[in-house]
Amino acid sequence: MKFLRVAISILIGAIGVDTAYGQDWQPVTASELASERAVDKSADAEALFWNIHIEQGESKTVLSHYIRIKIFTDRGVESQGRVDLPYGGRNSIKDIAARTIQPDGTVIALKPDAIFERTIVKVKKVKVQAKSFALPSVKPGVLMDYRWTEVFQDVDPFHLPLPVQRDIPVQLVRFTIKPLPTIPWPLKIAAFNVDSDLDLLHTDKRGNQSGTVKSVPAFKEEPGMPPESAVRAWLLIYYDYLDFWQDYNRYRYESVKSRMKITDDIRQEAASQVSKASTPEEKLRRLYEFCRSEIRRIDDDADEDPVQRAADLAKENKTPSDTLKRKAGTARDIDFLFAALASAAGFDARYSVLSDRGRFSFNPRYPTPHMLVSSNIAVRLNDQWRFFDPAGRYLPFGMLRWQEEGISALLVDSSGSQFVTTPVSSAERSLLKRSITGRLEADGTLEGDVRLVFFGHTGAQEKEALDGLTSNGREEYIKKAIQGRISEAEISNVQIQNVLDREQPVAESYHVRIPGYAQRIGRRLFFEPGYFQHGRAPMLTTSTRIHPIYFPYPWTEDDTVIIDLPQGFALDNADQPPHEAAADTTIKHEMHIGVTEDGRTLRYLRRLSFGIDEKIFFPPSEYPLLKSVLDTLGERDAHKIAIREMMLEGEKR
Repeated sequence: MKFLRVAISILIGAIGVDTAYGQDWQPVTASELASERAVDKSADAEALFWNIHIEQGESKTVLSHYIRIKIFTDRGVESQGRVDLPYGGRNSIKDIAARTIQPDGTVIALKPDAIFERTIVKVKKVKVQAKSFALPSVKPGVLMDYRWTEVFQDVDPFHLPLPVQRDIPVQLVRFTIKPLPTIPWPLKIAAFNVDSDLDLLHTDKRGNQSGTVKSVPAFKEEPGMPPESAVRAWLLIYYDYLDFWQDYNRYRYESVKSRMKITDDIRQEAASQVSKASTPEEKLRRLYEFCRSEIRRIDDDADEDPVQRAADLAKENKTPSDTLKRKAGTARDIDFLFAALASAAGFDARYSVLSDRGRFSFNPRYPTPHMLVSSNIAVRLNDQWRFFDPAGRYLPFGMLRWQEEGISALLVDSSGSQFVTTPVSSAERSLLKRSITGRLEADGTLEGDVRLVFFGHTGAQEKEALDGLTSNGREEYIKKAIQGRISEAEISNVQIQNVLDREQPVAESYHVRIPGYAQRIGRRLFFEPGYFQHGRAPMLTTSTRIHPIYFPYPWTEDDTVIIDLPQGFALDNADQPPHEAAADTTIKHEMHIGVTEDGRTLRYLRRLSFGIDEKIFFPPSEYPLLKSVLDTLGERDAHKIAIREMMLEGEKR
């Protein structure tokens, strides 16, 4: 579930002095009934207010919401008339009440039996449910009130993220918080991505603190944008005490130091593994490969024996020595064993905690420990910190998950806190190598054998997509990917190798037949030699952009297309696009089209490298240039060539 959807739910209520679950509905004024758009003149619906009351406890946090929405158009009815209030895990939604206020002031209350529960996301171990309901008699001109309460269990009471932006504009967000009575530090608020008018913080006679955010625009989701925490408006409510990261670092150190303990058997194993290594890099690689290949990971959900996995997990490893003796452990056990072995071999090895940039945009300036959801091992090598995750399922030595590359990592140590940026893997390491060898028929049919090999991040993503599927499911996955861009493609003989292999790249092959791939006009056939780009939609489609463009990682595509031409045909035009295009050294695109000496076989080579300088983040101001470059590359990739049927001897022109 995306970050900041914590409280982006909805709930509804009625006019006058009705009560529901001990809360009064707020009176509705004539000006509200007659109100027009105030934040966005084109809005289909707009929230007049959104009230949030927060009560914190040591074991749970309770958020009580009350929102009033004005509907302006039929699209507003469609988007706002049905409400989903998501929750998951031990969290819950309760105290739902709702009502619709007609333009003449008539109130229609939501019946309790109209509220139902449904599952909105279910992927592997992730299950998100929702309390859902449809408001009665919603039409343009009505007001909708609804209320609900969210209860969060086992949350950090010292650092609460609070969303203040919805999918419709909000005229006024009001929030109040009842601080923890035993906390001596002052309550503070940091605003993220908030361009609206802020008024923070005020204390009332009861000690509650409150604030407002005015004129919050609607949140617009865009493809390829950064995680929501980087672009959506939210507040961080926290208790401000000195040296937070210093204290947090000490806490994490105390919690893991025994898990990295060096004992005699750890020293002996480390010495054995590095005995034949001649360089520090080779020593680390040997320790990494030992942990990766010799220690079985027992919490891997790709394991095909869930019964054995459950039995393995019932026994806990408390030290690296336990993991070494069992030759099995969880992902954290394997990482801790690697750290202990590296330390025993003379390296400075640290446990490190870091964010997930696929979910969060972490900034060490602010106390946001809830964002530090990942961990790995940092090792000092040649005066630089290198990061390793030997428990990682599919990535080679020296690579982290893309979500953990290029971000700040806290090195956990007894002496003090230190943040270091993890490196970004080069575009060459995430190579997608593709080839097709086939023939083109005189009727325009293309038929051939295709092979794809995925390396680095591209390989890890492909393996993650395939490892939970059956054999038939994997074949359907391949066919769907091809037919999604070439609907006429007939796919057979699908072969997939190395899906669960931690070392070898995943390889896919299939036979393809595409009637009408080339279009015949008179004696000529026109077709795109770029088979792997044929039918692919443009990467960027809109002319303007609100949010930055954010690519997960740099990558390289290497394509080889070899096509035998139909008997009696020859290349008619040998033109090809300019050899290379680039944008600020970020993108490199090379193509070459030619035929063999006998003119019988077309050979097309293409290579695209994106993020050569590790640049994968583009602010909106750079969007026009980026789109222009990618559009140009798309036109080059769609370049068509013509082959012409040769005249027979004695045939008239």
